[in-house]
Parts: sequence; structure tokens; C-alpha cells
Amino acid sequence: MLEKLRRSKRKAITVLASTLLGCSIVAGATVFADSNKNADATFSVTLNGIAVNDANAHKENDTYYLSVPVFADFYHASINWEPSKKTLTLNGKKVTDQYGSIYVYKGVLTAPAQALQETLGIDEVIHSAMGVDTPSTNKMVKNETLNITILPNGVEQITPMVPGMGEHWFNLNAAPDGGMPPNGPIFGTINGKLVFIEAMIEQSAFVDGKSWLIEGMQGLPAPPVDHTDIQFERHGHAGMEMPHFDIHMYFVSHDDHNLAGPPAIMGEPMIHGGRVNIAYFIGGVIAGTNEGEGHGVITVDGVKQDDLLTDQIGSWSKELDPGDHTIKIELVDHAGKPYPGAVQEMTVTVPETSNH
Repeated sequence: MLEKLRRSKRKAITVLASTLLGCSIVAGATVFADSNKNADATFSVTLNGIAVNDANAHKENDTYYLSVPVFADFYHASINWEPSKKTLTLNGKKVTDQYGSIYVYKGVLTAPAQALQETLGIDEVIHSAMGVDTPSTNKMVKNETLNITILPNGVEQITPMVPGMGEHWFNLNAAPDGGMPPNGPIFGTINGKLVFIEAMIEQSAFVDGKSWLIEGMQGLPAPPVDHTDIQFERHGHAGMEMPHFDIHMYFVSHDDHNLAGPPAIMGEPMIHGGRVNIAYFIGGVIAGTNEGEGHGVITVDGVKQDDLLTDQIGSWSKELDPGDHTIKIELVDHAGKPYPGAVQEMTVTVPETSNH
């Protein structure tokens, strides 16, 4: 089972100073005089998919700043601030000033959001993400929102944005877990926001009655689960090319992940004997043939197929002759008008030894 999701606790905190060491150890709001900065607070903040109230979040030019105490408290990180040197560390790691200076804003120590993200989110690999949503880029937000997600150490991004789902993250060095494919869990983000945690389990494993312990966020904060999608992949897909179940536990609504980003379609080809299978994903629009919806059309070697791709996540399959074939999938609206840029072309080779 997915381990119990945790919410970080807010608490009253104080400032300690050590004149012997010539530094200040900050565990909460700072008491230093404000720096002379021109800034404005115009955006909301989510950390690991959870809306955070940061009254000192602000922008200086195009740089996003966050309250250091709020960020550190959320991720249970220790803070060491040496004002004379303007040196800040989180969990003993120095926060870079390459994205902007670290300074006091309205009585609270603040730092560039990207610098804070990288301090806690880069170790052997980059296991963190940051992005900004605006009403023009995300239909589901009402105002500009800065998203930061810190994932367990060792996890790294393994896919680009998959339409209707998100970017996928996985620890490629994870040891096999008693047959748990593919050594899950898999995490999902959309533009820096944590949106799901996933496991993929072979159909045969369910039939054989196997059991698993699926790790979760490993102590890092996460929102409550909104819903769980269980998708049967009859032909499999890239990375797991056998019949299996994709189990996504989403922290956001169906519309949040299905409508994220511009209308798009993505296909993953596989060949089993002489049969070509295309696992496909539709996002940025609800899949279907009704007004306001979008669906995929497919052509093989320039010949339009009768089949319509009408599922948000689905598959298409057909027996083809040996040799090279060009397959194109394109996303269109209910009237058949293509969405700009929502097209993918791929070449597959059916081996001569296939049985037909």
C-alpha cells in the first residue's frame, strides 16, 4: 500500500544568535533590518503540490523569492544564516547566490526560489522540479502560481510531459523489490507540481496472487489523494511491454491532469510478431468526439484508418506486412480540425520472420 501521506506542521519558531561563532542560526522569522529592495508579491506558492501561505513571497524583476523559514519548515530543513558573510545553508548545504542575493524582506529572510529548490533537490541527480503556472498556460489556475517539488533522493526525470499525465520520475538505481516492476514507485509532476504517484504491476502477477509493499514519499510531504486511475495496458507500453496495470494515485482532479498544457497526443509503438501496437496519450483536452472534445486519427503509409482514438489513455493495434511503415497520429477536434502541433509521426519495422 502507499504509505500514509504526511502534511508538514506549522509551528511558532524563534531566532537564536551566537556571538561566539559570529553567526545566527535561523529557525523562524528573522529580526534583521530590511534591505532596500523593490519587490511585489503577485503569485501563489505550492510546495510538493500543497498550497503554502508565504506572506513574504515576492518577485524582484523576474526572480521569484520565498521566505527561507517557510520553505525550510515545510521540508524540515535546518537553517544557518551568517549575516556578516551573507551565507545561508540548509541542512548544511550552502544556498547559491547565482540567481540573486539573499536578503531580508519585511523582516523575514528570503532567497531566490530556484536556489532553495536546488539546495534540497540536487544531490547525485536532480530530484526536484520547479515551474510557474499562469491562467494563459493552465486553464485550472486563477492567478500566477510558483510550483516546487522535492522528491526522494535518487529519483530523476525519465520522461518529458506525457499528455494528460505529466513528467515521470523514477529511481533508476533502485534494487528489484521482490518482483515489483519496475522497482516503483514512479512520481509525476506537471510544471513543477506534484500530481501523482504510480505503480505498474503485471497482469500475471495479479493472477498469481502476488503481494507488494509500494513505497511512497519516504517522509517528504504530499497532498491527500484525490482519486486513483487503474488503467489496463493490454499490449503494454515502452518500458513495460507486457500486459499490466498502470495504477496512478492522483493528488489533483481529473480535469487538472487531463487538461494540463496545450492539446497534445503522444504515441509509443511496439511490435509483437507482425502486429504493431501503439499506446497513446491525449492531454490538454478531454478525449472524445463531442463538441469541445478532441480525438486522434491515425494513418498508416498515408492511408487513413477507420479507427478513432477516443480514450484519454488507450491503444491501437493492427497486423502489418513485413518491412518499414510510417504511422502518423494527429489530434483533431470534434469537426476534424487539427490542433496546431498536435501530431506525431513514427517509423516502425515489422521483421521478415513475423507470422501472418
